Amino acid sequence: MEIKDFIYEFLVNHDNVEIQGFGIFSSEIIEAYIHPIDNKFSPTNKKISFQLDKNTVDNGFINYLSTKFGYTEELTKSELKTQIASWISSLKSGNILNYKYLGELKLNSSKILIFTAYTDFSLSKNHFGLQSFKVNALPLKKKVDKALNTAENVDIKKRKIWPWIAAIFLLLLVSAGILILKDNIKNSSLFTINKSIEITDSQNTIARTNQNANISKSNNIDSTDTNNQNYESSKSGDSSSINSIISKTENPSDIKKLGNINANQSTKYLVIAGCFLSETKAQTYLNLLISKGYKAIIAGKTSKGLIRVCYGSYGNFEMASQISEQINSKEKTSSWVQKIN
Repeated sequence: MEIKDFIYEFLVNHDNVEIQGFGIFSSEIIEAYIHPIDNKFSPTNKKISFQLDKNTVDNGFINYLSTKFGYTEELTKSELKTQIASWISSLKSGNILNYKYLGELKLNSSKILIFTAYTDFSLSKNHFGLQSFKVNALPLKKKVDKALNTAENVDIKKRKIWPWIAAIFLLLLVSAGILILKDNIKNSSLFTINKSIEITDSQNTIARTNQNANISKSNNIDSTDTNNQNYESSKSGDSSSINSIISKTENPSDIKKLGNINANQSTKYLVIAGCFLSETKAQTYLNLLISKGYKAIIAGKTSKGLIRVCYGSYGNFEMASQISEQINSKEKTSSWVQKIN
């Protein structure tokens, strides 16, 4: 049996798969969201990541394999150990390991283990077969005009109906008075007529309904409702060192903190890699870009509170645009340029 082809089955019903002697495949639910920049809708998904850790403890994956194939746990452990050795050997030889429906593992030129998750398949039970699509916003002016027209029509109708309601109410009062007067004349002397005629519930006789107008409002989407993720339409990548199994290289230590933009120029053009609500996730993604060799920075927050993670800051738009195009071509991603004063 090819064990790596059954990892995805275990992840469908579990948050992670801990493979003893190798590492951990983890999943994180990404709720459906609409990108605040390009209005692209993404359905509910599971983001898959990998962390190399030969000391991790099995969390039930061996028992799952033993039950599925009818092997003893000892035999399953032995087979798993053999296949892990084969995976490591293949990686050292420069090969790419494909994990069914999950992603790819490979070593880069610095001997750093890189995991690239697939984006064309979802392990989420709430995915419902949906695909990403762009949401086209309706012109705001037309919706406002329509709302104003509707409000005016409702006001005109109300003004027309009130005279009729008043006339009906007056007619009912007169009719009620006549009926009460006749009843008093019939049952008692004309001189014992009760002088106070009480009308207790005349409003219950009015059965007139008014039409209400629903005034539509523009369908604005707050970017803070989006999940705390990088808004990229391309594949996402997670990296980790090989520890004691594969030669380890030191991670870059010069990590920019929040808001560290070069203040030598009054106007800057940022090449933005993504925006996050979570400071922790922004810092994690910054580390990833630095590990790839970029002089990445975190450039403050957007007007809606999202933290910008940038490939860099440049003095003119032409240079920033050229850098952005080169990055998009190389990384198969969708960075963009933003002017900051």
